[in-house]
Amino acid sequence: MTKDSSLISILSLIVAVLAVFVGPLISMLVTRKQIEASTHVTNKQILSPIRQNWINDLRSVLAEFTSKAKIHFECEDSCDNHYSQIIELEHRLYLMLNPKEKDHEELKIEIEALVQLISANTDLQVFKESHSRVMTLSQKILKREWERVKYQD
Repeated sequence: MTKDSSLISILSLIVAVLAVFVGPLISMLVTRKQIEASTHVTNKQILSPIRQNWINDLRSVLAEFTSKAKIHFECEDSCDNHYSQIIELEHRLYLMLNPKEKDHEELKIEIEALVQLISANTDLQVFKESHSRVMTLSQKILKREWERVKYQD
């Protein structure tokens, strides 16, 4: 055998070995990336509607809580049944809020304060200020959560 033919044989052998080992390795890496991408898309398709439903439920409970709180506070003696509903809504809200998020925890504190003001039958101006803080924090949280759904990666 000549030097050129032995070199060609060695190069052919190297190419064959690379094809046997590198080809499947590349296929495995490509498949893994495709699985990761499809899992990401699937999670987004599943989680986005769930998060949107949670936002809608949170908005609904917050609206009911704040409106009943205001009605109860401005109402005379005939609104005793609203207080028990307010307490129920307060606890529903606690279960919907994430204690690991700072503004959720702030909202919980403001809700507690508002309920205490209602039970103490405090001054109207103090109640309005507390009610306004609950509304402002609620809007902030709902907006941020909507942005998460809208721009979820």
